[in-house]
Amino acid sequence: MGRDSTRAATNGTPPPQGCVLDAEGCTTTNAADLKQGALAPFAGAKGYGLGLALELLAAALACPEPAPNIRGTAPAALPGDQAAARRAQTLTEGFEVETSLWNALNPLGHQSIFEGHVS
Repeated sequence: MGRDSTRAATNGTPPPQGCVLDAEGCTTTNAADLKQGALAPFAGAKGYGLGLALELLAAALACPEPAPNIRGTAPAALPGDQAAARRAQTLTEGFEVETSLWNALNPLGHQSIFEGHVS
């Protein structure tokens, strides 16, 4: 597939359908689009995954150390991280309650839930 497509780009014959992607990523049979586009991965999504795995393997073998601009970046946030941080802060520092709300709720804490009930 790749050899046929590159030959088509050099001699001007149309490449096989679905083998060439233009600059916008759409399939095309125009051989000139290969110069600005790319060859489509073979076997669809499986071929794309295989190509990606090979690119990652090649990058890991060629450059085992992470790039300098990657070091020192903040770790990725996971779901629940902010809530856990707020909970930890509240447990150590407490939280503020408006005076009017505190004055309204404080007497309720001293009442028995059984007041007014006759047994």
